[in-house]
Amino acid sequence: MTLPCPSAQTVSKYNSQYHKVFQCVPKDEILMKVYSCALLRDILLQGRLYISRNWMCFYANLFGKDIKVAIPVVSVRLVKKHKTAGLVPNGLAITTDTGQKYVFVSLLSRDSVYDVLRRICTHLQVRGHPHTPASCSLTHHRREVNQLISSPSPGQRQESELEAVHGGADLIDGHIILLILSSCYLAFRVCSLEQQLSFLNPNLPLRER
Repeated sequence: MTLPCPSAQTVSKYNSQYHKVFQCVPKDEILMKVYSCALLRDILLQGRLYISRNWMCFYANLFGKDIKVAIPVVSVRLVKKHKTAGLVPNGLAITTDTGQKYVFVSLLSRDSVYDVLRRICTHLQVRGHPHTPASCSLTHHRREVNQLISSPSPGQRQESELEAVHGGADLIDGHIILLILSSCYLAFRVCSLEQQLSFLNPNLPLRER
């Protein structure tokens, strides 16, 4: 789910929630993006990733326990695309200047989230171009942030895609169960036929199992 600025009511809802959960974030820090995702730890922690001008924050609630991660943008040293289980391209890995690594998966639009983070972390771009003047990088940062705030939201489309993914997974599970039951039934029928043939012809040996 992406909620950059679809309406004043929606922004107020998620912005107030953002500051209520993460009190370390200054009150004048305006929320720009919200993504539904999961933090990869010993288990997947399903929650939301909040992105503002100077902070990336993740929140989840597991069995009544709050899990919070607050990452200052200036502390980010690497943003890298990640594949879940080495196969599914739906994750991002963020490494900070202390060496701490956070992996966020189950992102429906991983590439767009990656572009947002790269545009927010302008210091990473400056590092790749050391001769860029600081004033230019600051102007570029402000321009990129303003574009993020005014960009349209594909939230409803992403929610429908999420429902489609879950529905497809349930359908696949149902087909697998049906195949297993069919195989068991066929095996039972074969055994029954062999027993019937053995009764009709006692000299006919049964198939070894």
